[in-house]
Amino acid sequence: PCTVSFSFDSVPQMMLYGRTAFPDASNVSECQDRCVNPSIDLRNRNFVCKSINYDFTEKNYRNYSNARNSRPDLFKKVGKGKRVDYFDMVREEQC
Repeated sequence: PCTVSFSFDSVPQMMLYGRTAFPDASNVSECQDRCVNPSIDLRNRNFVCKSINYDFTEKNYRNYSNARNSRPDLFKKVGKGKRVDYFDMVREEQC
């Protein structure tokens, strides 16, 4: 049988803009876990998380159905005075 694992590649001070969900999360790990294991509400809307932004100041995050490689036009530097990092979800399958 195959096993699937997930990890995240981070890009500091960059942000993806676009369609998103806006849940609160107390830390980056919680945000990443919610991307890998989305709520029933998000699953019911056929939302598949591919990347996240985490705002360290506001302690919230955004899930995205896109990633920086699929929408480079929406991948931009964060403005001064904000601390937001971008994370690509990486899915690894071993059989």
